[in-house]
Amino acid sequence: MSDSEQKTGSLRRSAGSAIDHLAANRGLILKRAVLASLMGMLPVPYLDDLLAAAVRGALVRRIAEIRGVDVDASAVEALKHPHNSRLLGAAGLGALAVAGGRRSLRRIAASLLMVRRVDEALQTWQVGTLFDHYCARHHVGFGLDGEKASALRGAIDQAIRQARVDSVRRAFARALRVSSGIAWAVPKRALALWSRRRGGPIKAERIAPEKGSPVVAPSGMVGRAARALEAELAGVERAYLTALTERFDAALAALAAPSGDAPR
Repeated sequence: MSDSEQKTGSLRRSAGSAIDHLAANRGLILKRAVLASLMGMLPVPYLDDLLAAAVRGALVRRIAEIRGVDVDASAVEALKHPHNSRLLGAAGLGALAVAGGRRSLRRIAASLLMVRRVDEALQTWQVGTLFDHYCARHHVGFGLDGEKASALRGAIDQAIRQARVDSVRRAFARALRVSSGIAWAVPKRALALWSRRRGGPIKAERIAPEKGSPVVAPSGMVGRAARALEAELAGVERAYLTALTERFDAALAALAAPSGDAPR
């Protein structure tokens, strides 16, 4: 092997080791991403956002528990809401507007809702992964409160904006089409749960449950969808996550500069 080949191999191993710690919670994050995407199928403004946020809130709490990081309710609130997307909002409102129309319009609504599904899943995966990275590599000291979590969320959003995501988005879209068979059943069950609670807040654990607790989606179906997503990501995930975590690390470093305080 030539010197240049050895150097290239060393660099690849170094890049790989920089994100190897993310493997531990990868399956958990992928499953919650699928669940969040299914909540995005509800053509009801605000309710779909609330249910998807409940999934992300449960994910944040679970990752924090696994990593031994204390998070309070305000921190979870700051982290669970996605970076607002005009496309995301337009998809939900557009689907609602045409859902009751002619068959051709219903197909348009289904297409808009698929866009929403991809956005919800992708953002849940990105936020969950970067929060996991933060807990594993950056967090020190006491727990995470709302103020620190807001700064952390700013760094997460900055990293997401800066990392090129085209190939990953296409992988999410292909995988979520595979799971289209459960795309309507799960939101209907979630809506029924909401109705039984008469408009009260849904606990995140009921939407994204741990083993043995009440479920909204059959775990086997979500697991199959998550495995399909994992397979689609196989060729593009490592390079993207390396770039994403590097940009996140840089954003945190900027917060630690004299002009700001990094979340610690």
